[in-house]
This record gives sequence, structure tokens and C-alpha cells, in this order.
Amino acid sequence: MGDFNSILGAHEHRGHFNPTRGPMEEFQLWTNNNHLIHLPTAGSLFTWRNGRDGIRSTERRLDICVSNQSWMDISTSVNCSTLTRNDSDHYPILLEFQLTNHNFLTQFKFLKMWSLHENCKVVILDSWSTRIIGCPMFVLSKKLQNLKVRLKIWNKDVFGNIHDLVKNS
Repeated sequence: MGDFNSILGAHEHRGHFNPTRGPMEEFQLWTNNNHLIHLPTAGSLFTWRNGRDGIRSTERRLDICVSNQSWMDISTSVNCSTLTRNDSDHYPILLEFQLTNHNFLTQFKFLKMWSLHENCKVVILDSWSTRIIGCPMFVLSKKLQNLKVRLKIWNKDVFGNIHDLVKNS
């Protein structure tokens, strides 16, 4: 984000003289080649003005926020807006964002080989007989969580790390 000193098109320009096409096309090409997304900005449409009056007055959208798709994928919210312009010829831009905090845990999978083992049923019955108090869905959820933990421990004690065993075979 910042002052790119270029605009995407005539819609980002206000003034008597038309903007030069070359820099606009170059800026568009650069953002397209780098797969950049122009973030919408709330507030003032034009972020810079030359400070002149009358026919020589020019305003442009020079200050923008851009992003790539990877950054957008990890953001849960993005808000870009202009603030009040003070002594500068540019409007300050405020970028607010929140990143996702997803920890993707591996899925629990019940292995068929467990059911063939003589002690598997004992582990399941022992885990399931644990008394839990609460509404039925809470009880079911807790029992499944407890069973998962016990089966993982039991699996390591009985079978070991099967991925290492396959590698070493």
C-alpha cells in the first residue's frame, strides 16, 4: 500500500488535462503480471491533489492498497479507507485486516486393523462407560473425544508408529 504515483485509468483522474496513457498501461500491466488485487477503498475517491486552483487543479487516486491472492486467503476481513488530509497533498490511507488463525488438525481415522485386535473392544467399552453429565449432544461429543484420545494411545502402545514400520519393511 502506498503512493504508486500512477493511476489505472481516467476514472482515477480529475482535471482539465487528460492523463497520459503510457504510465496507466504500464501500471495495469505490472499489477496484472504480478496477479495483484486492487483493494476497494472507502472515503475520498482521489487521494492526491496538486494544490492548484481553476484550470490547473488536478486530483488523482495515487495512493492505493494492493494484495495478492495468498494474502487474501489468510485474511478474514480487510478494510481500506482514506483518512482526513491535513498538511500533505496526499490523503493518508488506513488498512485494517485480520488474519485467520486456523490450525488444521489431522483427521481421526479408525483403522480396520484395530477391530481385528482382541483388546480393541475392551478399550472402546472402557472409554464409553465413563460417566459424563450434560445434555445428550455434549455427552456424545465428550465420549467421542475421550475415545479418540484412548484409541490413539492404545494404537501407539500396541502397533507403534505404522508409518515407520512400513518405511523400515
